[in-house]
Amino acid sequence: MVDYWIPNALSTSIMTIIGWGILIGAVCYLYRKQTEKPVIWKMVIIIYIGLFCFNFSFIVSETPVKIAILPLGVWILILVFGKRKERWKVYRPFAWLGFFGNYIFLITTLLSSLVQSLLYPTDKVETFLAELNNPGILLIHPSGKQADLNKELFIESLSSWGIGKMDTQQWYYESFPEIKEEELEEEGQMPHQTMERFPYILIGATPKWGIGYESTIYMERDGKGMLISTEKGQYYFRSSESVLKGGTE
Repeated sequence: MVDYWIPNALSTSIMTIIGWGILIGAVCYLYRKQTEKPVIWKMVIIIYIGLFCFNFSFIVSETPVKIAILPLGVWILILVFGKRKERWKVYRPFAWLGFFGNYIFLITTLLSSLVQSLLYPTDKVETFLAELNNPGILLIHPSGKQADLNKELFIESLSSWGIGKMDTQQWYYESFPEIKEEELEEEGQMPHQTMERFPYILIGATPKWGIGYESTIYMERDGKGMLISTEKGQYYFRSSESVLKGGTE
């Protein structure tokens, strides 16, 4: 069955409205076509019940999708109407329209992913930093050095930031450098002294309106990289010039 809450993402909201518009349009068409008109409030209830179904859920491109399989709502209505076959003939098209409405919302759900990628491309840093309000950085790891954000350079260089490649294995070795055995024997020596690659967090930046999720932006210690972490995934961007004042290595 279709989910009825209002989504946060603008693209999903648009496609949900379109889906309801198509369903309402189909209802109006059937209503005008009917020789014997149904009672409107009963018709609405019939359509709502018709939406109930057994479905199969799976994930497509990180989007939860439900395919209606068995028309549970229609079966319930058949039992309710029982021997009143003449009345059932009047309301039957609307019951089935309710069931097939699930497929309307299935299509709009799949299309919402396409609309999302068009409105909010994840390969553009401006998607995640659409508005800057006195941006700055905070040191969040002891392995980093105190530094400041070069705000003017950062704002001017945003359009030049592009998707970069990250070697996760190298990142691991940088974060956990090898320690000599004699150093481990020293009193108070920690066996794993981490060297965080992204010791800063960017503040004062907000993503495009309607994107539907929050993001956390980490700044690389050399001032040339940003790791943007969202509930949808992580995106690594690089610049040719450091945007930090001090602290870089």
